Amino acid sequence: MKSDRRIRYTKKVIKESFMDLLLNRPSHKITVKEVCEKAEINRTTFYSYYDDIHSLTKEMQNDSISDIRQYLLQYSVDGDDMILYFVKILQNSFPYASKYILYDNNSKYFIRLFYECKDLILSNWLKGHVKITPIQQEWLYTFLASGCAGILRTWFMGGMKESAEEIASFLNQLIKCHDVIFDAK
Repeated sequence: MKSDRRIRYTKKVIKESFMDLLLNRPSHKITVKEVCEKAEINRTTFYSYYDDIHSLTKEMQNDSISDIRQYLLQYSVDGDDMILYFVKILQNSFPYASKYILYDNNSKYFIRLFYECKDLILSNWLKGHVKITPIQQEWLYTFLASGCAGILRTWFMGGMKESAEEIASFLNQLIKCHDVIFDAK
């Protein structure tokens, strides 16, 4: 039990040190040596948990997506509130997310995030669409998720000047446009 706590602590320190370094430069320019110095650990300790900086960033992405998914499950958010909640979670992760997710060649993050949360989001977006087939639902979800991912990325890259409520409202309006096309009940 004590070793589990120690492992969690060490990984936390490594991740926090990496995130601090990200505020000044992209991940591909950060070395294991720098992370170790900042975390006050030796390289052997780092390599006992991660193969390299890429494996660290991959785990951090996985953790981030898992956390967002758990938040959405925990609060049973649905409808228009789901998008607002989703946007606020992303907003709260700024400035690290902007460096890590967007400016550091991780633009696929949002699309992956939408697909990892697909089962939660799909049921809200496609309520009442009895006239479309499962494959059409998949196409529609791909279209909507890609568009939302692009808008969120643009918002992040623009410094998030608009409020989370404004972005969520705009996304919800776009999502509801498909109601007209498919004549939802």
